[in-house]
Amino acid sequence: MFRIPHNVPLAILIFWIWVGFVAVVLATYFLIRWWRRKHPLPPPAPELSYSARLRERLEAQQRAARAERAARRQKAGSK
Repeated sequence: MFRIPHNVPLAILIFWIWVGFVAVVLATYFLIRWWRRKHPLPPPAPELSYSARLRERLEAQQRAARAERAARRQKAGSK
């Protein structure tokens, strides 16, 4: 059957610690939900079309090639 713990004050202390822990977790959960409603995430940026993504990649490659050529010219000019 049911046994009474030998150390009742310790059992009560552990119980109140758990009640406090659960209360803190619940308060944090509801606080985060309330804050998230007041501060919604910004909408995601619309996805670029395929041609726009290609244009960006091409421009990035061209910038890198220009920088590489400029670095070679400086290196060749310093010799």
